[in-house]
Amino acid sequence: MDEPTDPHLDSQKLATLAGELAKGTFNPVEVLKSFGLTVGQLERYIAPNPFFKQAYDAALVEWNSSTSTVKRIKTRSAAILEDSLPALSARLTDHRESLPAVVETAKLFAKLAGAGEEKSVAGPSDRFTISINIGSKKIEQVVEPTIDITPQRALESPND
Repeated sequence: MDEPTDPHLDSQKLATLAGELAKGTFNPVEVLKSFGLTVGQLERYIAPNPFFKQAYDAALVEWNSSTSTVKRIKTRSAAILEDSLPALSARLTDHRESLPAVVETAKLFAKLAGAGEEKSVAGPSDRFTISINIGSKKIEQVVEPTIDITPQRALESPND
C-alpha cells in the first residue's frame, strides 16, 4: 500500500479544514476532497499536527455553543438546499408538476439568484433630524416626512 504524502497545508488552510470538519455539515470525505486530501493524509499528517488539533477543538467549541444556534441552522439549511437544487430543478421543468408548485420553485430560484422582487429600503434622504441646542440642553427630533396623496378638489370657480 502506498504511503500518503505530506500535503504541507499552511495554517490558514489547516484552520479552515478544522472548521469545516468540526461543523459536520458535509461528508468528511467530500470535505477532504475539496482540500485535495485523502483520509490517509488526514490521519498521518494533519490530525497529529498540534495547530490543527487546537483549531479543531476551538471550532468544535464555537460551533456547538448556544450562541451559534442560528448560525448552525442557517449553515445546515443552506447545505441541504444546495444538495436539493438538482432535484428541485428537475421538478421545475417536469410538466406533471402542478403550476403553483412550479411557480413557488421558480420564486425560490429567483430569490436564490438575487432576481425578482426588490425590497424597498429607506435611503438617507427619506428622513432628517432637527437638533436644537439651548444652552447645555440638546433637543433632537427625527422627522420622517409624509406626503398626502388624497386628491384635492380642483380650484372652485367663483360661481360655485
